[in-house]
Amino acid sequence: MSRPLNVALVGATGAVGRELMALLAEGHISVAELRVLASEGSVGEVLDFGDEQLLVQKLEDDSFAQIDIVFFCAGEERSRQFCPLAVEAGAICIDLSGAWWDDQDVPLVVDGVNPQDISGYSRRGIIASPAPTCISLATALHPLNEAGGVVRAVVSTYQSVSGTGQKAIDELRDQTGELLNGRPALGRVYSQQVAFNCLPQIGNFLSDGATTEELRLVGETRRVMGETSLRLSATAVRVPVFY
Repeated sequence: MSRPLNVALVGATGAVGRELMALLAEGHISVAELRVLASEGSVGEVLDFGDEQLLVQKLEDDSFAQIDIVFFCAGEERSRQFCPLAVEAGAICIDLSGAWWDDQDVPLVVDGVNPQDISGYSRRGIIASPAPTCISLATALHPLNEAGGVVRAVVSTYQSVSGTGQKAIDELRDQTGELLNGRPALGRVYSQQVAFNCLPQIGNFLSDGATTEELRLVGETRRVMGETSLRLSATAVRVPVFY
């Protein structure tokens, strides 16, 4: 049996970080230590991990000593800054931020579709997880592609606000309450009101009218499936659903 692992979680106080902690607590892998890391504003917060309570520590350059695996779910900027430091300290990084999706030296892996690609992690010490939309799409298309070859796919995604993070979840809750009470809904996370609305924009708009989220979905799916010529049309819409 393999030894228990020392694990660090960057972005532990965010929506994705909390879900990941819950999964780790289920015990699918044996964790000797879980080091929970976040920005300075969350330092000192206490998080539940199974029967334990863990104190949030500040994410710093030297946060990864004696760590085997680091999960990154705190945004692209922090992943680009701190993944190389974690690798230098001897850890393997698993990134959920999307920072490395188009880096050909970082394997982009979906279980059941291209698990063999995970062996390429040694080039950079990083394994990238695609966006949930890509995981769902590639999982559906893979057996069809194996059976006869997929030539073209058209996909429309309707994504909850949790994909933007905890602040977006709070904004939807606050806006919904304000509107139901006859008061105006103020927006901080999204440029337009998201409560009782659908926003046909996830990410930034590109020159051709597509968005960065749609570009990423196309690019990630082609990479994961190993089909660079796959004709894929994607539309991404943010909808007023929490999760």
